[in-house]
Amino acid sequence: MREALSRELADPDASAQLFRAAYVPESVLPARVQRVYRFGPPPELSRPDGTPPFWWLYAAHAAETAIWEAQFCKNDVTRAGTFYFDTFAVQHGVVAELKFPRIGVRLPSLSLEVFRPKWSRDADSGLAVFESDRVIALDRKAGSAGICAGMRRGGVLTLAPDTAMQDRDLEREDHAIRALAA
Repeated sequence: MREALSRELADPDASAQLFRAAYVPESVLPARVQRVYRFGPPPELSRPDGTPPFWWLYAAHAAETAIWEAQFCKNDVTRAGTFYFDTFAVQHGVVAELKFPRIGVRLPSLSLEVFRPKWSRDADSGLAVFESDRVIALDRKAGSAGICAGMRRGGVLTLAPDTAMQDRDLEREDHAIRALAA
């Protein structure tokens, strides 16, 4: 289920207007939930303490929709076609606008660091990362041996045959970025 949900990640634009209605302010963006209501993972996936392993929050592009989905506004079953506002929601409810600011992060050495993180001990040999059979990233040791960006494998082998050579791994890079974001 986690895999299926992670393929449908939302990426709202920084200017997107989203609203969430909640009965108490703490429920606008809760740190954890004890029970899920209309939507959520099945109970059999719950942790030993009964809390769900993940959950999602309902947000709407219109405040009115958020109010309806939070059930602040309810059908009046005693009078067909009429509605009323829940008394607790009127007194304590919150309608919050959610903002998703963009944070720019530059990771110039990512294609290198997925193979040899900076925190790891220095290796005896340099490292060069290739894409389309040309060097796109290299560490200091490889640079000191005369290797430069754009060089082909044969040139690297001629100048520094002990240099570790890796093909760029976009899957590893994506995994590293997602781990940073979590």
